[in-house]
Amino acid sequence: MITALHNINFQDRDSDREFKFIMHLSENLRKKHTGFKIGSDEHLDYISERTKELDELIVKVEEFNDKFENIFPHDKETGEVLLKALHILHSALSLAVKNLELDNYKNSFSKCLNRLKIEDSQLVEYIEDVNEFILSDDESNLLDGLN
Repeated sequence: MITALHNINFQDRDSDREFKFIMHLSENLRKKHTGFKIGSDEHLDYISERTKELDELIVKVEEFNDKFENIFPHDKETGEVLLKALHILHSALSLAVKNLELDNYKNSFSKCLNRLKIEDSQLVEYIEDVNEFILSDDESNLLDGLN
């Protein structure tokens, strides 16, 4: 996944940097494992740290999603590049969410996970839109006339 990440170029430095930062955060969240007694100080520290990390990730994904509307592709070549990026990002977020749900003892950070799932769902909508409106060979492509 990381090799594919370095081959993606958004042609916009901020979007490119944010994408890579989101990937880094989601990978770190996915890889962390816990091994403490529930209710212990370590557990409470873990919840606090995890919540801060999730909040930061959510803000970055929200910003990415908001900016994606401005860089939404209008041609197939750009659409293919951005679609690859969206798939990689969605995959990383899905894996992070799945792993975090296992660590979410007694719904310690369920609100954060739900917010992250909402942002991930927005990525899925963008994937579907790029596929349908840009990459589809359907002759009734609604965005053809916008170029």
